[in-house]
Amino acid sequence: MASWNEPPVSVEAYVASLSAFARPMVETIRKVIISTAPDLEEAIRWNTPSYKGKLLVCGFAAFQKHVLLTFWRGAELPDPKGLLTQGQGKTAMRTVKFTSPDQVNEKVIKAWVKAAVALDRSGVAPRARTSEPAVIV
Repeated sequence: MASWNEPPVSVEAYVASLSAFARPMVETIRKVIISTAPDLEEAIRWNTPSYKGKLLVCGFAAFQKHVLLTFWRGAELPDPKGLLTQGQGKTAMRTVKFTSPDQVNEKVIKAWVKAAVALDRSGVAPRARTSEPAVIV
């Protein structure tokens, strides 16, 4: 994987640099994001892949023993199983941590991406730290 001093030049380069442990999880996550929301801009930000509509929607990062999937407005997403548990201070950002490929549930990720894109397109301002998901109709 590219170092913090040498960021990857593309998402493809980022994925190609991953270990055999992380690559299958990242490839699945990326496939779901792109197929669910092909109009999001995919780019490297903070040395990791991220996806942007009007604002940042989601991103992922691979580490030695886990992969993180982050939603910038994750606290506003429906999460009946409580998987988006890693909050980021007083922001609405939430992260799910995967430690094996069998934890990467495509159906759940697709639902989160759809809801996150709907929030992004809604024009409703992001809410800071909330326990109730927003309802977009």
